Amino acid sequence: MIFFSVVKIGFLNIYQKISGKEASYNLMGFLNNFFYIAMGYGVTGVFIFVFEILAGRVLGPAEYGKYVLVNSLGLFFYFLMTLGLNNAVVYYLAKVNDFKSRQKIISLAYLLFFTSTIFIGFGGIIFSQYFLNETFNISTNIFQLAIFFAFSYSFYIFNTDILRGLGQMKKLAFYRQMYGFLLVSVFITFLLTINKLTFESAIYSLCFSNLIVPLVFIVIFLRNFFDFSIDFSLVQKMFKYGFNVMIGVAFFTFLPVFSKLMVNSFLSVEEVGVYNAYYFSSINIMVFLYNIFITVFFPTISMRENKKSILIKIRKILPFIIIGGFIFLLAIQFLIFQFYGSQYQYNNYLAFFFSLAAILMVIYCIYGWIFYSAGMSGANFVTGLSAVIFFINVFISIYLIPFLNLSGAIFSIIIAYSIGLIFLFMKKDLLTENNHRNIKVCHIVSADITVKFLLMPQLSFLITEGYDVFVVCSGGKWVKDIERESIKVKTIKLKRKISPFSDLVALWQLFWFFKKEKFDIVHTHTPKPALLGQMAAKMAGVPIIINTVHGLYFGNKFSFLKKQFYIFIERLSDGFSDLIFSQNKEDINTMRERKIGDQNKIKYLGNGIDLEVFDNKRFSAEFLNKKKEKLGLSESCKIVGAVGRLVAEKGYLELFSAFKKVLEKHPDIILLVVGPEEFEKKDAFKQGVVEQFGISKNVIFLGERSDIYEIYPLMNIFVLASHREGFPRSVIEASAMEKSVIATDIRGCREAVDNGKTGILVPVANPEKLAESIIYLLQNPKEAERLGKNGRLKVEKEFDEKLVFDRIKIEYDRLIKEKIYKNKDL
Repeated sequence: MIFFSVVKIGFLNIYQKISGKEASYNLMGFLNNFFYIAMGYGVTGVFIFVFEILAGRVLGPAEYGKYVLVNSLGLFFYFLMTLGLNNAVVYYLAKVNDFKSRQKIISLAYLLFFTSTIFIGFGGIIFSQYFLNETFNISTNIFQLAIFFAFSYSFYIFNTDILRGLGQMKKLAFYRQMYGFLLVSVFITFLLTINKLTFESAIYSLCFSNLIVPLVFIVIFLRNFFDFSIDFSLVQKMFKYGFNVMIGVAFFTFLPVFSKLMVNSFLSVEEVGVYNAYYFSSINIMVFLYNIFITVFFPTISMRENKKSILIKIRKILPFIIIGGFIFLLAIQFLIFQFYGSQYQYNNYLAFFFSLAAILMVIYCIYGWIFYSAGMSGANFVTGLSAVIFFINVFISIYLIPFLNLSGAIFSIIIAYSIGLIFLFMKKDLLTENNHRNIKVCHIVSADITVKFLLMPQLSFLITEGYDVFVVCSGGKWVKDIERESIKVKTIKLKRKISPFSDLVALWQLFWFFKKEKFDIVHTHTPKPALLGQMAAKMAGVPIIINTVHGLYFGNKFSFLKKQFYIFIERLSDGFSDLIFSQNKEDINTMRERKIGDQNKIKYLGNGIDLEVFDNKRFSAEFLNKKKEKLGLSESCKIVGAVGRLVAEKGYLELFSAFKKVLEKHPDIILLVVGPEEFEKKDAFKQGVVEQFGISKNVIFLGERSDIYEIYPLMNIFVLASHREGFPRSVIEASAMEKSVIATDIRGCREAVDNGKTGILVPVANPEKLAESIIYLLQNPKEAERLGKNGRLKVEKEFDEKLVFDRIKIEYDRLIKEKIYKNKDL
């Protein structure tokens, strides 16, 4: 684990030096998933290495060659049994976020999988046995074992790909390690209990591991995902996509494996064993590393409409792959052959060309998966091309192997992949066609902090979808961080207060900026930017104007005239909108009652967070204790936490009053306050206000933090005593961390908290009830734990940020089609 952490840090340092900027939000997310998989697969790779060396050394070339034949033939039937359903599962699961849809996809995939494996298994035995026996000199025993191995391997891969599609990279890494451990353990058991091992022992070890690990996975994790109702439209989609990918992947993956069968046909089984020793120490090693990369890369790039930036980055690292690959493979082949023993002669000439073949194969496969992520046009092309180079390899092998022996086999592979890469590079334009044609979208907010901590995930998602993303906001310390995420920032001073002269200047600047950049979409946030931004966008002729209502500004405590003024502003602002997103459902009802905006244009957006970032299980007790130590807290102290701007509207004064009452019964409790000071606000207060309540010794102000996901785990109870909210993001962040929540009974909080189930709702501005609830949870830790666990389940179901991304994508695509492309298909 330490090794991978060092490698990750080293990579980030190199990236920063080469690019001159820090890693983006998207890159960091990809790297985190990649290193989860790398750690898991690395451990598994060691187990598989030990197994292969033990098998080759103990069995000898003849028996090891039989084992290789079973493995190779089994891989062929594996592709037929899965019918590409494993790839379809990854693709479709990555596209949806709700439980019901995932349940439908997984259940249907299982039915199709078992149907195909039974059909292909029996069909293979009935129709193919004689042909394979006569043509490739394969015995009945080897053939039957290959069928059984194919089923077990298909079952294993199918289930691990479900984890890929669900984004469960940590679980995937764990199950891979379990597989490796079982594989070696079972084979060693055979070794200790059987006098003379045969190739069957190695095959049985593989099959046992292939079957047991998925069964454990199903019992522990997947048992709730079964609902065997048949959706025939989904069946058609999964088969169409899966079968297409299966054909192509079968050709470009099975190409070097098929060469083993060709060697067996023209040479001897001993030479198959020698061939496999070179294959294992070169091609197989590179395929192992490539599979780690593709495990994360394919689901990630499938969600990106614009592949151009990915192609540029891959082109930059190709020289490093080629040069570094040669050095690494030549060294590793020499080392591995020492383990195989004197029966296997090492040849520098063969080692060089096997290294070249391995590098060409990996480059071809990476580009192949990029084509598959681009849709059916790219998939059709790469599948056809892979079929062509497969048969090129077969025909060349027929002529070269009888004359050049093993050299002929590897030359055939090199020629085939070289031809394939030439055509892939010639057709790379297929990957740069994106549905959105570099559509330019500009989001407008008052402050850069809103972009940094609230909108960044949405904007990063739009970038992955191929949009050219801009932001307009007032200048601040977070602007550079925003620009590092490949977002272009235009700073225009947008005051929150009404300021006629300043507002007119801002309106003029926005108009000319929109006119100059010719945006396709302008998307506004918060009241002032919503009014000025939408008005300027309309004047500049922007085709699509969208506003997100983060919370209607007027409230019940406003005077009649003040409330009517803000209602008028909302009506005026939303009159320019083509779409109005609302973060909470109560505001939708209010807008309909007050006749704000076109009712057909109002859509529910909701709010969401990254459930992998806000996950309590990420942090060990040791880490949390060190974090407490850094903050000057004792390991055993109980903590009540609050997150929000230091303004009276957030209910801090009531919280301080309530906390004073809590200290009477729990004198050692600590109140941890996270949030920036905002002295420009009328209701702002200084930290010294706690002295008036006599609680200063038990209150710690942390200010503005970028590591908030490391602060929540320290809390025992989270409190939001706010007077007004649009949708309280801090509440769902705390709930995701399995913290019991106490919040005020107001709009937004009522949607984020199920009273009595995931938290406690208290009346607004009521310190007595607030204190009573805090004391109750401190004295009833099991109840607090129950609320926290239920809170996590609620957030997983309702507030995953991917649900928000889906809603944005659907509405953006609809408006683009209606307003920009008219009746043309996207």
